[in-house]
Amino acid sequence: MAVTVLGRSAKVPGMREIGTGTDFPALPKVDLLLYKAPGTKSAAANALHEYLAHYLGIEQEVRQPPEISSVSS
Repeated sequence: MAVTVLGRSAKVPGMREIGTGTDFPALPKVDLLLYKAPGTKSAAANALHEYLAHYLGIEQEVRQPPEISSVSS
């Protein structure tokens, strides 16, 4: 037997959710950071980023980081 932390969407048949009222402590709140490097050109990386932003419900919160400009001497 094993105990792990997963999102409910990852639960598969045969797994049991441990709810409140057990001998296990409540889990703390989790903050997630979704970061995509500026200039990412990979279609797969862009698709994964868009999917995760949609799945996590943060499409409106995802902002492009400011462009970093280099100063030449």
